Amino acid sequence: MAILQMLGILLAIYAACPLLDFIRQTLFTAIIDRRRGHWFDLLWDKASDWKHNHPYPLPADASSVQTPMSNHR
Repeated sequence: MAILQMLGILLAIYAACPLLDFIRQTLFTAIIDRRRGHWFDLLWDKASDWKHNHPYPLPADASSVQTPMSNHR
């Protein structure tokens, strides 16, 4: 009888965890993540602004530049 009771408790926990996770995801979406992708867009804009404002100067002959992969042919 005790084994059946333990199995019932484990089954209830196994069923409750996905339900709680679904509730957590719904609350997160409704409360915190109202503008999906907003933080990525901010980071992307900042990185592209930095790249355009700080371009790396290219040497006169770009074929003579040593890159980390130029030794691996």
